[in-house]
Amino acid sequence: ASLLKLSSPDVRLPLVEVKESTKNEINTMKLNFMKKFPNVPIYLSYSAPYYKLRVGNFRTKFEAEKSKSKLIKNYPGSYIVSEYIKLNLLN
Repeated sequence: ASLLKLSSPDVRLPLVEVKESTKNEINTMKLNFMKKFPNVPIYLSYSAPYYKLRVGNFRTKFEAEKSKSKLIKNYPGSYIVSEYIKLNLLN
């Protein structure tokens, strides 16, 4: 699958980056998010020593900001990052 270039950044919202957490703890966080926001895609990754949860597939920072404003109450540490996103995941 093709990946988009980040020059016009496609973005996701990292919800949490948990250092030295167990996989069970991060999976519990993921499931809780999925229950609260069932229509928002969520991605779990691991880059030692951090587990990361990122959400959404946005074409623009503006789209991500709109979603962030809805999530910030439950996830106050959320911020926007640029990331390669597969074309078929973008709306």
